[in-house]
Amino acid sequence: MLPKIPMRSLIALLLIGTGFLESCHAQSARTSNFAPNSFYWVSPLPETAHTSSNLNLSNSSSLLGNSYNGGGPGEQILWSPSTGTMKASTYYDLGSSIVFNDISEDVRSACGMNRNSDQAIRVRARWGGSTVEILGVLSHEDLQPDVSQGQYRVQFSVADRIDTSGNVVFGQSTTMIYDASEILIKDRVELFRWTSEAGMIGLGFLPGTPTDTEVGLKSNWLIDDANNGNQLLGFSTLWVNGDYRSVPFSWSVQNGLQLQFVFGPRYAISFGQHHLSENGRYLAGSVRVIDAPYDENPPSGSNPVQIHYAFVWDLWQTGRSGLRWVPREEHENIPKVHGVSVSGEVILTVKDDWGTNPVFQRRILWSEIAGRSDLDAIINSSYPQHLALITEKVYGLSPDGTRVVGQSLNLETNALLAFVVDLRGTQQQSPD
Repeated sequence: MLPKIPMRSLIALLLIGTGFLESCHAQSARTSNFAPNSFYWVSPLPETAHTSSNLNLSNSSSLLGNSYNGGGPGEQILWSPSTGTMKASTYYDLGSSIVFNDISEDVRSACGMNRNSDQAIRVRARWGGSTVEILGVLSHEDLQPDVSQGQYRVQFSVADRIDTSGNVVFGQSTTMIYDASEILIKDRVELFRWTSEAGMIGLGFLPGTPTDTEVGLKSNWLIDDANNGNQLLGFSTLWVNGDYRSVPFSWSVQNGLQLQFVFGPRYAISFGQHHLSENGRYLAGSVRVIDAPYDENPPSGSNPVQIHYAFVWDLWQTGRSGLRWVPREEHENIPKVHGVSVSGEVILTVKDDWGTNPVFQRRILWSEIAGRSDLDAIINSSYPQHLALITEKVYGLSPDGTRVVGQSLNLETNALLAFVVDLRGTQQQSPD
């Protein structure tokens, strides 16, 4: 007699055996499930109205996002053009206590956090169900509370990035000290690298930055990219006197944690606006000018804002010789960079520097060779003509630079749907 198989495991086995896993497992061939000249909707789950994406699109055509209604975060989803939308918890055969932050190239591995244990996890999809590995926390044994004063310690961790093979995880481990009145008095946030062989290893701290932070000086790590397990790029951000101060860093197996990409005292890195190409060659981001923060000659009656410049840095060239500034037209601001391809193409949000209404915002695609293109016009031309749509957001660019991930608003139904458009053409593949 065959052993009894739980229904959840049976469903997961059928899904994995016949659908999503096989269609997304393209790492070795590095192929795309997308047809040229195509436009795709990321359809919502039943009983929800909207979809969004929180990650760029991989070359294997898998996307991690959310399906939701207006009142909450909704359900995390996996999507591909061949399988459509699926609950991430169903695919990995896990409950709602798991929060996913990143997926591997072949979608067989994911990382995130277990809400029940407040610890980082790695998930591996396997036949008949998935395995969940709790990655633990860094000990930080030297940071202890004064128990005699009623102090106590809280520790947690979160996995932010998983490498393309799914074997190396990067994240952050936090230790917090509270006093007897439950007021935070000190905390430490340290990056970690995890492998099954070595476990969780702390990566230390940047020279000249505080190891522990007191109240009013909040330290935070932003991990931008970890495309392979041997290289990491990000920004350590300090909150000082009501303003962000971002310190760019790189980490590698050979050189450890180092300061990188220093622009000088005139410029401040825009918080959260930096990307590394999949091949590790191009860094793209946005900086604001500190000593000349406002447009000196705004149009009459306008309210100028701080000036931002976008850059693309070829890291394979020596020093600052690979730094290129994206040309900025008169009264134009470039506050956001959404992604960079392996050939150095970037998606940018530009706006008139006196305008605060979104109508002044537009998206462009720029490269040093081809110059700038009106990305909004390209996206709008790909929309199905019978629908009244406007582009709300652009999330990112696929690593090879051929596809854009974004979100549109249907003016008739007020539904927000994530989309993927192939920049090689505009033939629609609309749902229903």
